[in-house]
Amino acid sequence: MARDVNFSGLSLDVEHLETQANSKDNDRKKRINFVRAQGSRASAMEHSVPEQMFSTEDSPAEGISAVKALANL
Repeated sequence: MARDVNFSGLSLDVEHLETQANSKDNDRKKRINFVRAQGSRASAMEHSVPEQMFSTEDSPAEGISAVKALANL
């Protein structure tokens, strides 16, 4: 019978995100920039979603992602 439960952490990893994109004027550079920006947003969500879900005023949660790690260099 369990007497104590301890939640020590959570792991979230978006391993695969498939995107099909094109610009209205068929500009390859715009498409590449969009896909790169979407990848950065997806990485940022890997730390921000758990932080928002598990943070309280007394105990803020700290998440980490590639984008957050690179921003702190």
